[in-house]
Amino acid sequence: MNPQELNNTLASFASENLGPLLGGDEAETPEEIKQNASAFFAAQGRVNTREDYIARSLSLPSKFGKIFRVYAANNCNENGGVQLYLIAKDNQDRLIAPPLSLKRNLKTYLSMFTRLNQGIDILDGKIVNIGIEYSIVVVPGKNKTKVKIDTLKKVKEFFEISEWQLNQPVIIDDVRCLIQETEGVLAISEFKIVNRNNISNGLSYSEEVFSVESNTRNNILFAPANSIFEVKFPSGPDIKVGAI
Repeated sequence: MNPQELNNTLASFASENLGPLLGGDEAETPEEIKQNASAFFAAQGRVNTREDYIARSLSLPSKFGKIFRVYAANNCNENGGVQLYLIAKDNQDRLIAPPLSLKRNLKTYLSMFTRLNQGIDILDGKIVNIGIEYSIVVVPGKNKTKVKIDTLKKVKEFFEISEWQLNQPVIIDDVRCLIQETEGVLAISEFKIVNRNNISNGLSYSEEVFSVESNTRNNILFAPANSIFEVKFPSGPDIKVGAI
């Protein structure tokens, strides 16, 4: 083959990734970098505590996949070790169960830092989808539409998924205060958190069926074990506000 034919042949090749990129996370904040670096130094190349496992899991080289959230629990089998619960994200920054390949890669990676026969169970964290529905009384003379939009912005920021961890509860009074302190809000006339699951209004949610009422105590909504709350469609039906 002459050089011209070779160049033409090479130029004709193309490739396309038909599958979405899964398991991502945002870039680490300066505070997260500081905390993870401190954990790596303390571990001295080994994993012993639950914090060590979390730090090592989050340091998985990106070529093997990226974990969004991880929670470590003690494993009481005869070999000790831990149970690791993972959450990943899809290419639209929505939460998903970690792909099997990611779990396999993490287990292989962690085996380099554990003692022989130490047990490591890598499991899927649970995703609990919720919606926020509330109504406000607007100060007379204020623009209702603007006040509603201002409260919506605050609630969306509060439930931004980058701020949430596995097993983190919702402090309901914190959400109500954000709304109440918005300029133009006179009072909150109604407020509730609801569970979204399976298929609702043509949208797909997690299969986790969750009782908000049964898991609320002292105005704190507690997450089920090894789960994370997600407002999946904050710009859609998952945050609703009315105004009078």
